Amino acid sequence: MYYIESSHPIKKMIYPQRSFYNTKFCFVTTSYNQSQFIIQNLDSIRIQNYKNYYVNYVDDGSTDDTSSILLKYKKDYPNFPMKIITNSKRYGPCYSRKLSYMNTENEDVCIFLDGDDFLVGNNVLEILAEAYETHKVYATFGSMKGNYWQYKSFNSYDRKQHNYYPHLRTVKSKILKMVPDKYLKDSKNNWFMFTTDVALFTAVIELCGKKKYMFLKNEIVIYNQYNNVNNLNDGYNNQNANGQKIRNYYHEVITNMLPLEIYEGFNNTSFIYYNVFVLIILICIYKKCK
Repeated sequence: MYYIESSHPIKKMIYPQRSFYNTKFCFVTTSYNQSQFIIQNLDSIRIQNYKNYYVNYVDDGSTDDTSSILLKYKKDYPNFPMKIITNSKRYGPCYSRKLSYMNTENEDVCIFLDGDDFLVGNNVLEILAEAYETHKVYATFGSMKGNYWQYKSFNSYDRKQHNYYPHLRTVKSKILKMVPDKYLKDSKNNWFMFTTDVALFTAVIELCGKKKYMFLKNEIVIYNQYNNVNNLNDGYNNQNANGQKIRNYYHEVITNMLPLEIYEGFNNTSFIYYNVFVLIILICIYKKCK
């Protein structure tokens, strides 16, 4: 079954209700020359009450002091579960994120916290665990502190329209691993350098299908506008003409891709077939023993 028709996601405020959760999280954090934000970014993770998490931090070929700051942070907090992955050159967010989430277990939930963004408060992971364990979703989106417009704007998904995927984005690892590389590359086989969020999360929503992703009203992340405003090549709000031309081209490529087949998982039908198969085997064994 393919995701062709539009759908309306679950949208609500989440309140943690349990004293114990089982969800394991991986922070997919990538950065390029954002050393000034590293400590605040990692501190916002480290102070979380819920400790069943680890960090896959990808330094995307930074030329500033990112590497030394990351190594010092690991030394200062030896129990902080962070793996540092360093690219030999800048490959961009699409490649770097994939490098991070491919180093996870299938049932882990990946949290896409960019290297210049910060979690709000110390119970973000409990909110997310409640969402996953109560609603049995494969992905969640939102919300940014003081900025509800994307949460409010998303009413239904339609590949041909402009869809919003508000931070904080989280996805089950097994869904991410099903996203084909062609959804993350242009027609010349180059990894997308921007509009990477649209590329990845368009695929994610289609793989999730109806009612398997939700939008959270909770303000759980501070979205840093520094890159958007100051980066003339990649920044969304202050991009030069050539960058905007490439961005529009990327959107066209993504829009014209074929929809992905919905991940069905181990559904009720397959469960029935499985049990019938097991029953047949048991009958055969019983008859042979007689």
